[in-house]
Amino acid sequence: YPYAKGEAKVKINNSVKSVRAYAFYKDTTQSEADLSDYIVEIDFSNVEKIGAYAFANRDAIGAVQLPSTLKDLAATAFYDCINISAYRIADNENFVSINDVLFSADKKTLLAYPVGNNSPSYTIPEGTESVADYAFMNASYLNEVKFPSTLKTIGDYSFHKLVMLENVELGNSLESLGKYAFANCVSLENIRIPDNTIDSIPDGAFTCCDGLFDFKVPYGVKSIGEEAFRENAYLVYIDIPETVTEIKTYAFYDMDNLTEVEIPATVTDFGKEIVTICNENDPGKVTLFVTEGSPAEEYAKTYNIPYEFN
Repeated sequence: YPYAKGEAKVKINNSVKSVRAYAFYKDTTQSEADLSDYIVEIDFSNVEKIGAYAFANRDAIGAVQLPSTLKDLAATAFYDCINISAYRIADNENFVSINDVLFSADKKTLLAYPVGNNSPSYTIPEGTESVADYAFMNASYLNEVKFPSTLKTIGDYSFHKLVMLENVELGNSLESLGKYAFANCVSLENIRIPDNTIDSIPDGAFTCCDGLFDFKVPYGVKSIGEEAFRENAYLVYIDIPETVTEIKTYAFYDMDNLTEVEIPATVTDFGKEIVTICNENDPGKVTLFVTEGSPAEEYAKTYNIPYEFN
């Protein structure tokens, strides 16, 4: 689609069944980014499929009226469309809109929250089992999200960049958490994940959450992923349970106020740099507390990380 066409309303031809990936994508890295973003409304006619990033970065789009013919919607179809105020759809076998939020037809999966909605709070309905990838990404007005007891799965980047979100209380039904699920939630102060729910803290899950002071890794977690807590500037304490056997590269990297981490003897698999490793002239300020004779002691010796026995 030509950047400078200048149409506020785009009508897709009745014969078109698919809007392909990147079809109306606005490339914010190119000179065209200086042009006004004209597209405010889209008439999808008989479209059945909307591909990845099809309307990405189109920040003039407001309410989205999806067609009754729609069968397939990519999670990133409206990526970074920061002013979408509502998702609406009628008489569709695959999707339903509940209070302007898009769900699967069975209402078990929340697919897309309108990030331009200026409400400070949202309650995910009971019965919801999954929050899809990117579902709330960039919902910058939300400082509170209430999670249902039925929630099992949180997808990749689901709550990425909710810059006002302060508190997360997840329920006992939770089974999995996606990569970078809460990354860049810079106001996040408290996260509660019950024991014996998820089995991993995935890559980047809580990176750049500068409001965190401490974090309790839930009992039952076996793996802490790459960059899981990277660049949490004010986090000073992490409680790691004995169920953890793996800590991946950069898990606790670039954390300005972290001075010590107690590593259980159960951890046998380490990434190359789980904490920031400094050179001889600038000794590392993070001390690992390890069990004598454990793999953690050997790891600390190998990478010249200060350690003490617990």
